Amino acid sequence: MKSIISALIFSFITTAAHAGSGTIHFRGSIVEPPCDVRPVDNRRLNVSCFHRGKVVARQVALNRLNDYAAASDASVAFNVRWLNPQRTRAIVDINYN
Repeated sequence: MKSIISALIFSFITTAAHAGSGTIHFRGSIVEPPCDVRPVDNRRLNVSCFHRGKVVARQVALNRLNDYAAASDASVAFNVRWLNPQRTRAIVDINYN
């Protein structure tokens, strides 16, 4: 029993000693966080996106959002679908390419 415990302790110490070294192989891409979109009122949104390492925030009217080109490192497209004729309620789709 003592030899098993000694072996486990030695194994743990050996593993801990090598935990800070080695090579990491990375596959894939690092992705910026998506745009943050928050309503100001029933006619405007705050749109904040990462662009060249900084957050670019703009206030955009809902009726102009379909044509809005967000300053973003990713390709972002907005689509507004109005839910009522008064255009006070909408669904906003955000697509990242």
